[in-house]
Amino acid sequence: MGCGHKNQENSLAEYPVVLNNENGAPGKRVESVSVVDFEVNESWMYTDYSSWLTKTSDRWVMVNPNMGSVTAYPDGIIHERGNDMMLMYDHKGKMTSQRHLSGRGPGEVVSIENLFSVGDKVYIYDSSEEKLVGFDKEGKHISTFRNEGPDEAVFKIGSEYIGLNPRGEYYVNVYDQKGNLKGSHFESEAFFRGLSLSNGSLPAYYIHKDCVRFMRSCDYTIYSYSNDTVIPAFEFVTDNAIPESLHSTEQFFTAGGQSLHYVNAVQFMAEVMKGGYDHGFSSLSETENYLYFQYYSKGTRICLFDKRDGSLYKQSSTYLDYYDETDYSVKTADDAWNYLFSAANPRYSDDDCIYFVLRVESFNILKNIPVGTDKRLAAFISDGQQYIVRNSLSEGDIFFIRMDFK
Repeated sequence: MGCGHKNQENSLAEYPVVLNNENGAPGKRVESVSVVDFEVNESWMYTDYSSWLTKTSDRWVMVNPNMGSVTAYPDGIIHERGNDMMLMYDHKGKMTSQRHLSGRGPGEVVSIENLFSVGDKVYIYDSSEEKLVGFDKEGKHISTFRNEGPDEAVFKIGSEYIGLNPRGEYYVNVYDQKGNLKGSHFESEAFFRGLSLSNGSLPAYYIHKDCVRFMRSCDYTIYSYSNDTVIPAFEFVTDNAIPESLHSTEQFFTAGGQSLHYVNAVQFMAEVMKGGYDHGFSSLSETENYLYFQYYSKGTRICLFDKRDGSLYKQSSTYLDYYDETDYSVKTADDAWNYLFSAANPRYSDDDCIYFVLRVESFNILKNIPVGTDKRLAAFISDGQQYIVRNSLSEGDIFFIRMDFK
């Protein structure tokens, strides 16, 4: 498995996903695609393609992790906030509240590492301040949880707070309600700690039902934490895995009298891309019947649906393949589906569907591709055009779409 080395706390995942097993284009599995009718007003300027989305029991919540610069002057007034607005909508798409987030006071954050909801509450984790900030359905600040840290993401399940620390000796830290460390799980090998120390990013993490799912950089397994246990939930099986021989890029350095292990990430990733190995897993989304994710293989980004019955639906074109086209008349509905999956990025999923963000300029390309008798695409393009015109959206703007699956 290459970098997919298993920790002694885990056994092999019960559910393997064979990456080179291909059964057709993902568009074949879509029941319908539609526009999410969010109200667009002057606050829409705070949204862009990087915006995150979550859903509480009766609200949609939208934030932008790229909050932009914050400039404070001696008069104490923040004169520039960037894209730091938290927007809330009811389930019909009508805006119910909004608030600025930038700052170090109550209900404010310096960075946004993860966004999630529990019941009718929404939470944002700020790794810079090592705090998890909670809001009610009206956007009012209701809680601040501080952990011993450092963690790159923190989630709340029941009365426990679960922190993910890819740079630490243990990947999963569990805290009580006062922020005291209760226990740690999933001892992490030096290579993965070193790689995280170099590139400083978590590839994927999310809540699914009553557990926290997560991946490690350049690993081939989705792990799941719940009830003081870490188990592998899904294992990606591939004959194009990163070979363990590339671990030779690991090195050591000393800081503050402590010897630290790290990986020359630039050299390592250069070798990975040169070899065309499967890597860069991202955009993981789960429904009751499907697992959706993206990754890179042999220089191409691949979008893949796994139906959890051994059948995979995959496409390997990228949206850039369509930008240079001058004659879309030779394209088909299958091309349109491939383009849509390449251009849209998932932002939230529930048991039945996945919600994506889509750029207006990408939609403008999609509507030029003939869809023939595909009523799903025809209805979506019609609705999308009406939504864009009704809300005076233009290139540079975004909107959200929903896909339901068979």
